[in-house]
Amino acid sequence: MRLLKHSTVSQWEASLEDADGITRVERTLLSYATATHSLLVIFGPVVCVLPFHSEEEAVHLANGTEYGLAGTVWTNNIRRAHRVAHQLDIVVVWINDHHRIGPASPWGGFKMSGIGRENGLPAYHEYTQIQNIMVNLSEEPFDWYVEDVTGVRYS
Repeated sequence: MRLLKHSTVSQWEASLEDADGITRVERTLLSYATATHSLLVIFGPVVCVLPFHSEEEAVHLANGTEYGLAGTVWTNNIRRAHRVAHQLDIVVVWINDHHRIGPASPWGGFKMSGIGRENGLPAYHEYTQIQNIMVNLSEEPFDWYVEDVTGVRYS
Protein backbone atom coordinates (compact mmCIF):
# COMPACT_ATOMS: atom_id res chain seq x y z
CA MET A 1 0.00 0.00 0.00
CA ARG A 2 1.19 3.47 -0.83
CA LEU A 3 0.53 6.51 1.37
CA LEU A 4 0.58 9.87 -0.42
CA LYS A 5 0.58 13.19 1.39
CA HIS A 6 0.20 15.53 -1.56
CA SER A 7 -1.61 18.77 -1.07
CA THR A 8 -2.74 19.35 -4.65
CA VAL A 9 -4.45 17.23 -7.26
CA SER A 10 -1.69 17.93 -9.78
CA GLN A 11 0.98 16.59 -7.39
CA TRP A 12 -1.07 13.44 -6.91
CA GLU A 13 -1.79 13.00 -10.63
CA ALA A 14 1.93 13.43 -11.38
CA SER A 15 2.68 10.49 -9.08
CA LEU A 16 0.50 8.09 -11.08
CA GLU A 17 2.14 5.43 -13.21
CA ASP A 18 1.28 5.65 -16.91
CA ALA A 19 2.04 2.71 -19.18
CA ASP A 20 0.65 2.17 -22.67
CA GLY A 21 -1.78 5.06 -22.18
CA ILE A 22 -3.43 3.31 -19.21
CA THR A 23 -3.10 4.80 -15.76
CA ARG A 24 -2.36 2.12 -13.21
CA VAL A 25 -2.63 2.89 -9.54
CA GLU A 26 -1.53 0.61 -6.75
CA ARG A 27 -3.52 0.57 -3.50
CA THR A 28 -3.30 4.14 -2.31
CA LEU A 29 -4.41 6.06 0.74
CA LEU A 30 -4.50 9.72 -0.17
CA SER A 31 -4.19 11.50 3.17
CA TYR A 32 -4.54 15.23 3.65
CA ALA A 33 -6.93 15.21 0.73
CA THR A 34 -8.99 18.25 -0.13
CA ALA A 35 -12.51 18.56 -1.46
CA THR A 36 -10.94 18.88 -4.93
CA HIS A 37 -9.61 15.33 -4.63
CA SER A 38 -13.08 14.01 -3.87
CA LEU A 39 -14.37 15.52 -7.12
CA LEU A 40 -12.15 13.17 -9.14
CA VAL A 41 -13.63 10.01 -10.58
CA ILE A 42 -11.22 7.31 -9.50
CA PHE A 43 -11.81 3.73 -10.56
CA GLY A 44 -9.17 1.93 -8.60
CA PRO A 45 -8.00 1.03 -5.13
CA VAL A 46 -7.73 4.63 -3.90
CA VAL A 47 -9.16 6.12 -0.71
CA CYS A 48 -9.29 9.88 -0.20
CA VAL A 49 -9.32 10.85 3.48
CA LEU A 50 -10.90 14.23 4.12
CA PRO A 51 -10.95 15.63 7.64
CA PHE A 52 -14.23 17.06 8.97
CA HIS A 53 -15.36 18.58 12.25
CA SER A 54 -19.04 17.65 12.36
CA GLU A 55 -21.49 15.17 10.93
CA GLU A 56 -23.12 17.98 8.94
CA GLU A 57 -19.78 18.93 7.40
CA ALA A 58 -19.07 15.30 6.48
CA VAL A 59 -22.43 15.02 4.69
CA HIS A 60 -21.82 18.35 2.95
CA LEU A 61 -18.39 17.18 1.73
CA ALA A 62 -19.78 13.84 0.56
CA ASN A 63 -22.66 15.47 -1.34
CA GLY A 64 -20.47 18.25 -2.75
CA THR A 65 -19.74 16.41 -5.98
CA GLU A 66 -21.59 15.92 -9.24
CA TYR A 67 -21.38 12.16 -8.84
CA GLY A 68 -23.44 9.78 -6.72
CA LEU A 69 -22.74 6.11 -7.39
CA ALA A 70 -21.60 4.55 -4.13
CA GLY A 71 -19.98 5.30 -0.80
CA THR A 72 -19.21 3.92 2.61
CA VAL A 73 -19.96 5.19 6.11
CA TRP A 74 -17.46 3.96 8.71
CA THR A 75 -18.46 4.31 12.35
CA ASN A 76 -19.08 2.31 15.52
CA ASN A 77 -22.39 4.14 16.02
CA ILE A 78 -25.05 2.35 13.94
CA ARG A 79 -27.65 5.09 14.55
CA ARG A 80 -25.24 7.70 13.21
CA ALA A 81 -24.43 5.46 10.25
CA HIS A 82 -28.07 5.21 9.24
CA ARG A 83 -28.72 8.90 9.87
CA VAL A 84 -25.77 9.88 7.65
CA ALA A 85 -26.54 7.25 4.99
CA HIS A 86 -30.06 8.63 4.51
CA GLN A 87 -28.64 12.12 3.90
CA LEU A 88 -26.18 11.06 1.20
CA ASP A 89 -27.02 11.73 -2.46
CA ILE A 90 -25.76 8.32 -3.60
CA VAL A 91 -27.49 5.12 -4.63
CA VAL A 92 -25.48 2.46 -2.83
CA VAL A 93 -24.32 3.09 0.74
CA TRP A 94 -22.32 0.52 2.65
CA ILE A 95 -21.92 0.73 6.40
CA ASN A 96 -18.58 -0.52 7.73
CA ASP A 97 -18.01 -2.49 4.53
CA HIS A 98 -17.37 -1.78 0.88
CA HIS A 99 -18.29 -3.16 -2.52
CA ARG A 100 -20.47 -6.11 -1.55
CA ILE A 101 -23.62 -6.16 -3.63
CA GLY A 102 -26.09 -8.92 -4.41
CA PRO A 103 -27.64 -9.45 -7.84
CA ALA A 104 -31.06 -8.37 -6.52
CA SER A 105 -29.69 -5.06 -5.22
CA PRO A 106 -30.23 -2.10 -7.56
CA TRP A 107 -27.05 -0.51 -8.90
CA GLY A 108 -26.71 2.82 -10.69
CA GLY A 109 -25.88 6.36 -9.75
CA PHE A 110 -27.51 9.64 -8.89
CA LYS A 111 -26.52 12.90 -10.54
CA MET A 112 -23.75 12.38 -13.18
CA SER A 113 -23.04 8.78 -12.15
CA GLY A 114 -25.05 7.12 -14.83
CA ILE A 115 -28.47 6.75 -16.27
CA GLY A 116 -30.80 3.96 -15.29
CA ARG A 117 -30.43 0.98 -13.00
CA GLU A 118 -28.88 -2.44 -13.19
CA ASN A 119 -29.88 -5.46 -11.10
CA GLY A 120 -33.07 -6.12 -9.18
CA LEU A 121 -36.62 -5.04 -9.88
CA PRO A 122 -35.63 -1.45 -10.86
CA ALA A 123 -33.57 -2.88 -13.76
CA TYR A 124 -36.60 -4.84 -14.93
CA HIS A 125 -38.62 -1.61 -14.95
CA GLU A 126 -35.86 0.12 -16.96
CA TYR A 127 -36.39 -2.39 -19.79
CA THR A 128 -40.19 -2.50 -19.76
CA GLN A 129 -43.09 -0.14 -20.38
CA ILE A 130 -46.51 -0.27 -18.81
CA GLN A 131 -49.50 -0.57 -21.10
CA ASN A 132 -53.13 -0.75 -20.02
CA ILE A 133 -55.63 -2.39 -22.43
CA MET A 134 -59.36 -2.32 -21.69
CA VAL A 135 -61.76 -4.62 -23.53
CA ASN A 136 -65.54 -4.32 -23.56
CA LEU A 137 -66.97 -7.79 -24.16
CA SER A 138 -70.58 -6.63 -23.95
CA GLU A 139 -72.78 -6.60 -27.04
CA GLU A 140 -74.31 -3.33 -25.91
CA PRO A 141 -72.48 -0.05 -26.56
CA PHE A 142 -71.20 1.86 -23.58
CA ASP A 143 -71.56 5.63 -23.44
CA TRP A 144 -68.97 7.00 -21.02
CA TYR A 145 -70.54 10.46 -20.97
CA VAL A 146 -74.21 9.57 -20.38
CA GLU A 147 -75.60 11.38 -17.32
CA ASP A 148 -77.74 8.68 -15.68
CA VAL A 149 -75.11 5.91 -15.36
CA THR A 150 -74.44 5.08 -11.70
CA GLY A 151 -71.71 2.77 -10.57
CA VAL A 152 -70.87 1.73 -14.13
CA ARG A 153 -67.92 3.95 -14.95
CA TYR A 154 -65.67 2.68 -12.19
CA SER A 155 -65.87 -0.95 -11.15
